[in-house]
Amino acid sequence: MKTPVIFTNWKMNKTLRETKDYFDRFLISAKKYLGKTELFILVPHTALAMAAELTGNSGVKVGSQNHFWEDFGPYTGEISAAMVKDCGGAYALIGHYERRLQFHESLDSIHCKARASLRNRLIPVICIGESIEQRQASETEPIIKKQIDAIFKGFTPYEAERCYLLYEPYWAVGAENPAQPSEAQEAHGVIRESIRKSFGNQTAGKVRILYGGSVRENNVFRFLVQPDIDGVGVGRGGLDPDSFLRIVEIAASI
Repeated sequence: MKTPVIFTNWKMNKTLRETKDYFDRFLISAKKYLGKTELFILVPHTALAMAAELTGNSGVKVGSQNHFWEDFGPYTGEISAAMVKDCGGAYALIGHYERRLQFHESLDSIHCKARASLRNRLIPVICIGESIEQRQASETEPIIKKQIDAIFKGFTPYEAERCYLLYEPYWAVGAENPAQPSEAQEAHGVIRESIRKSFGNQTAGKVRILYGGSVRENNVFRFLVQPDIDGVGVGRGGLDPDSFLRIVEIAASI
């Protein structure tokens, strides 16, 4: 069984002082779960360098929630993957539902950002998913396949293996009721089969496919025991270090 991947995305939360307080409380207890989980935290760009310094050689990694697709240039207000790496980031979230909804990110831009992550030796965590209308219309499978084909266009099997895929159904993000574990497993099976058809059995077996969408300590176990769910992304449940530690503890026990 693969080591479960567990991460939290702080979104637009936490000042530098709050970041230091979080890691002061989190890191000592988190040590016992290293080796049993692959653990990282996605922080705002303003806190990234500090978070990387605070985690140091702890085994807990940090990353960004977004970056631009060019490394440098006249792009006022943007942060590049090269800058994320320079600040000590190891992971990069790409194409989150909120980015697609509020900032109109396209599949083409997600594709370019994924390439920038790989170019700068980051692990891209690429989000895919469907709306409630698409699910109700039984369009989940073709929508997922369309996204994978567009995002991985021109990738080699080795490049695909280095990416993590985060299935986050739009209708479950921040919702009171997440997807049922069986629904998530079905979608993850579609994702893995799509990777298999494009890149072969070896790549399909190596790629990490994660679930995100209202993951909490009372449901994380049910997701992680599914055969095609390799880990989870945690939202609100990760903003408090004690709450996130309880989720990590459950994951480490599987």
